[in-house]
Amino acid sequence: MRKPEILAPAGNLTSLEAALQAGADAVYLGLDAFNMRARASANLSRDDLAAASSRCRERGVKLYLTLNSIIFQGELAAAEEMLVFAKPFIDAAIVADWGIVAICKKHSIPFHISTQMSCSNSEAALFMKSQGASRVVLARECSLSEVARIARTLRPEIVHQLPMPRKHARHVPVHHAAAHPVEHARQRRRRVRAYARQRLPPLQRRRPPLARNPLRRLQK
Repeated sequence: MRKPEILAPAGNLTSLEAALQAGADAVYLGLDAFNMRARASANLSRDDLAAASSRCRERGVKLYLTLNSIIFQGELAAAEEMLVFAKPFIDAAIVADWGIVAICKKHSIPFHISTQMSCSNSEAALFMKSQGASRVVLARECSLSEVARIARTLRPEIVHQLPMPRKHARHVPVHHAAAHPVEHARQRRRRVRAYARQRLPPLQRRRPPLARNPLRRLQK
C-alpha cells in the first residue's frame, strides 16, 4: 500500500520548524502575494525562502509554493517573476489559474492543481494531468465515495491532499484550518454562536415569560 504524504502548512520559519520536527513529509507556504492566505495569515518573505528550502532539503522534506489565487492581466508579469525567483528553492507550485499553469510549463516548474480549481470528476483530472499536472487536489465538495471512484480511473499519485470529510473530522485533532477545513468551519460557527450569546442583553438570553392571561382579573 502506498504511504500517504503528510503535508503541513508553514506561515513562518517557526511553524516550518515545528512541521519538520513533527515529521511532515512536505510543507507548503506562500510569499507576499498571489495566494489565498495572503491577507488571512502571515507568509514568508522572499529572504526567508532560501532558508526554508535549506531546512527542508537537509531533512529530505519537499517544499511547495502556493500561487492559488486568481491572477488578473496586470499581475501576470509579477507572478512570473515570483515563480522564476522561487524555482531553485521549491519542488512544485500549487496553482489555481491556467495562466500560472502556462508559466510553470514555460519555465519547467512542476505544478499541482489546487482545490481552488474545483476538480470534481475524472475527466477534469485527466485533462489537468494531460496539461502536465503531477498532482490534482480534488474539490472539497467531493464525498469519500466520489474520491474513490475518481482515484480508480487515475494513477494513485494524482489524487492527493484531500480535505477531511465531515463525518470523520471530529475524530482528528485540528491544528490548522487548512489541514481540516470542515472541522475548522464547524468550530468557527461554535465560536460565533458563543460570542453572539455573550453580546445579547441578559433578558434576551433568558426564555421569555409566559403570556399573562387577560381573563385572570375577570375570574377574580
